Amino acid sequence: VTSLGMPARTPLLMISTIVLGDDAMTNGDANSAIGWIVHLVLSIAFGLVFALIARRFRTNGEVALAGLVYGGLLYVVNFQILARVWFETFRMANQPFEVVLHIVFGALIAVALYNSGPRRGEPLFGLSSPSYREPLGQRG
Repeated sequence: VTSLGMPARTPLLMISTIVLGDDAMTNGDANSAIGWIVHLVLSIAFGLVFALIARRFRTNGEVALAGLVYGGLLYVVNFQILARVWFETFRMANQPFEVVLHIVFGALIAVALYNSGPRRGEPLFGLSSPSYREPLGQRG
């Protein structure tokens, strides 16, 4: 936002309009603290939804790919659908930056779920050697 000539707290003020209404930006009622709380609650909720989805994936690679897609879908739903219908304030956001941030969010929640559930014990990036080795002379 600073690259657009706006104060650094502008995104928090914009997020606070989710609960305070779009008029909060223009009439000065937008609040950074409320923005932090709303963003925190939404991020936790989105992370929990992804965790439920990620349980179905068998490999860390699938989780990583799903995280990137999930982040992209969050951007589309939040900024291209909901912002156009209900939250007009978000139209003034830096859209390319928002795409990147939401994809990074998806990647981070994916990494947080590596080696959990059915992926427990899988090497993080598939770089370590297998834990099971055949005894010498046993190959068929």
